[in-house]
Amino acid sequence: LGLLLRFAGVARSGLSHYDEAIYVLSGVEYAVRGTMHSAQPLHAPPLFPWLLAGAFRLTAFWPALAPALVVLVGAATIPLAFAIFRRLAENRVALLMTGLLAASDLHRAFSRMALTDVPLTFWFVLAIYCFLRLGENLGLQRTVHPGNASASTPVLRRGGFWPTLCWTLAAGLSTAAAWNTKY
Repeated sequence: LGLLLRFAGVARSGLSHYDEAIYVLSGVEYAVRGTMHSAQPLHAPPLFPWLLAGAFRLTAFWPALAPALVVLVGAATIPLAFAIFRRLAENRVALLMTGLLAASDLHRAFSRMALTDVPLTFWFVLAIYCFLRLGENLGLQRTVHPGNASASTPVLRRGGFWPTLCWTLAAGLSTAAAWNTKY
């Protein structure tokens, strides 16, 4: 549903914001020449135009793909947010919170634009998920005692070296991706 709500009207929106044109031009220029548009360093770090360039190369330089790519990233944020909410609360609350994100007018509108806001949100939400998983792997979670539902204590079990390393790298890389998407 979140994907359909984001795709609704994407064909009518076009590239109407000045920054969208810079990002798309940078993506096209990088796909063709291997260099960014001269105005790109004034707007944002290069990760988003690099992603656009990769998509343009795969689709024979189809710049209208830029908003569709952002729609997909915006829609991918929804199940990722559900995974976070589910780890922090019960399923009912997770479904409610995810439903609010899926129906959010602001997130839907920005998902139809070739701007960096929605990709930044995706990378940031992914970083939160990775940090939660890292914390769980390190034993930084609380569990309910089987006999007493109101009492909870920290779990002191620790994951192995490799899962800890993987979640640490994933958290760091997704945080870096968020940083290199917007500012």
